[in-house]
Amino acid sequence: PERYFDLDARQRRAAAHPDDVEAQAALAVALLVEGKKDAAHEQVEAVLARHPRQKLALFTAAQLALARNDRTGAARRLKELLAAGGDGYEVRLMLGRLYLEQGDLAGGKKQLDLAKKLDPERARPWMLMAKVLDRAGKKGAEITELKVLVKLDQQNGAAAMRLVELLAEARDWRGVREYGQMAYFITPASARLHLLLA
Repeated sequence: PERYFDLDARQRRAAAHPDDVEAQAALAVALLVEGKKDAAHEQVEAVLARHPRQKLALFTAAQLALARNDRTGAARRLKELLAAGGDGYEVRLMLGRLYLEQGDLAGGKKQLDLAKKLDPERARPWMLMAKVLDRAGKKGAEITELKVLVKLDQQNGAAAMRLVELLAEARDWRGVREYGQMAYFITPASARLHLLLA
């Protein structure tokens, strides 16, 4: 986040206002943005020790946990953030990814569906679910996700191509024509696409 790039200003504000929890949490973010993860971790833990429901600090703690590859700690912090009223697209997206990485398809889908509702114009949740459904072999559900994804991300040639291939496997020739035209505008030189559209 751009507003956290000025570490010096954040340090001065935090030093001048030691009881301002927002200033202290913002300093933790600025430290993280600067790549000072250890200092950011110390700062965020100090904020949470005094204010365990501080939303910015909880989100920053989740990001720091992910940076340390502590998936369990990140999920715990995100759940604490939700309990503190800190719901949002990024929170649900991060939590959904964590569930999917742990093999919890139902939990991941639930979180990603909530992210989709919070910001229906963003393609990332649809893309994540399509990839997971591909690995799980759930082609019908994958087609549903891909149909929305290619409309949201109209330059995603790989998704459009995958959708056309799945529709051809399902013998949905109307779908092949509809989405094949979309794929053609993205990747007109694809020999595979020309074969599917023939």
